[in-house]
Order: sequence, then structure tokens, then C-alpha cells
Amino acid sequence: MNQEKIKISKNKVTMTVEVDEIIYYQVNMINNNEETNILPMNIKDTSIEYSINNLISLKEYISVSEDESIKLEILQQVINVIKNSKEFLLYQNSFIINSEYIFINETKDVILAYVPTKIDSDTVAQMRAIIFDLTDIVLTKEEASLDIIYEKLEKKKYKNQDNILKQKNEIKNEYKLKNKIKRNSKTDRNIINKSILNTRKQNKENKQKKQTNIKFLALFQILLIVLVLLTLNTIKNPDRLAYIVVIIVVIGIDTVVFRTYIKKNNEDEYSKN
Repeated sequence: MNQEKIKISKNKVTMTVEVDEIIYYQVNMINNNEETNILPMNIKDTSIEYSINNLISLKEYISVSEDESIKLEILQQVINVIKNSKEFLLYQNSFIINSEYIFINETKDVILAYVPTKIDSDTVAQMRAIIFDLTDIVLTKEEASLDIIYEKLEKKKYKNQDNILKQKNEIKNEYKLKNKIKRNSKTDRNIINKSILNTRKQNKENKQKKQTNIKFLALFQILLIVLVLLTLNTIKNPDRLAYIVVIIVVIGIDTVVFRTYIKKNNEDEYSKN
């Protein structure tokens, strides 16, 4: 179809045609059957007018949504409309397969423009061209069947769905891994914090224990000195040798006590480590 004969405005598409070439039973068939998914038309003196109120062109639609799955679904709908047109005695090659003249309604159904005349065009070739423009699918000339093209679109759609599912699983697994690492990290922090608290508690207990031992040793020294003084008082006229013997005994007892304390303290430190 010569694009120069078509004009599009906000609310309508106008197409210049030879009125005597119009097949009126097709016009009536389309206008009286909404299920055809074909634009109703109004015949003027030298043109056909199509109302496109509340419709958006495929070109505008894909400029908003880049989802390839949606494009594939729309292209499959286009093929279905063309194939079903045979039931209404319409010509397959009389459809305008162009993203500007393929429309989407509010329920996301595809609505096509049809020229009710015999047109020397190749709808399959136009479908290959529009698929090439909107997707990465490459169709050869040998694939000259709407059924083959539909099957290719279907395979591509399922492949995309598999990829989306894989991506979702990857995101889900990544999320699980991050949560596991986060939980492990939290557990490690709890263990470290608990260990720090235990160490602080143990250090505090050891400090208190050492202070108690020091007080005990100091008390022991005082008692030992008192004992020595009492012992010397019981000896009448203690000579120099007696003092020496008492001092040696005191030193010996102190040495034994200190060695025992130091040894016990070292054993406690070793058992902690």
C-alpha cells in the first residue's frame, strides 16, 4: 500500500482510494462484526476514514514499553487477526502491516487497518519486516508462512520466559546467600562480643582475687610478726642467736607462702590460655 495515500491525525486515519474498487460486502462484514479486530470504516467520495478514538498505535505503544515479551504477544495477535479474516471472506494481503497503522485498545487487543480492495502486496513479507524491526528474530524468505512465523515468535517468547525465570532464581539465590552471610556475620559478632564480655568478667574476677590474696599475705605477715614477738617474749634473755633463728624461720615461712602463691597463680593463668 502506498503510504502517501494514507494520512493519520489524532482521531482518524484517512486513506485515498478508487471508490469503484471498493468491495462493499467486505466493508459491511467488518462494520457489523466487532470480533474481527479490524478498524470500522466510513466510505467518503474519494477516501476511506477509520476512527481511532481511544486507540494507540503500536509505534507509540512500544516507545513506552520496551518489554520484548509484550512485542512478541502483539505480533502473534496480528497474525491471528490476519488468519481469522478468512472466516469473514477478507483478503490476507489487504491489511496494512505497519507499526503506525497497527493499533492497541484499552484491553491490549490488537486492531488492524484493512483496505477493502484487491492490493498487490505481500503480507508475509511485511510481517517479516516488522518482526525484524521490533525484535532480534531473523526470518528468511523460505519462511513464507504465517504459521511458521507464529511458531518462531512462540519459541522466542518461551525462551524469554525461561531467561526471566533464571534471572529471578539467580536474584533469589543471591538474596539467600546475602542473608546467610549476614546471619553468619551476626553470629560471629555475637560470639566475639560474648568472648569479650567473658574475658572482661574473668579479668575482673582475677583482679579481685589478686587483691584478696594480697590482703591475705599482708594479714599473714602481720600475724607472723606478732607471733615472732610473742615467741621472743617467752624466751628469757634471748641472745643474738635466738633472734637469728627466729628471723630465718620467718623468712622460710614467707618464702614457702610466696612460692605457693606464685605457683598457683601461674597454674591459673596457664589453664585459662
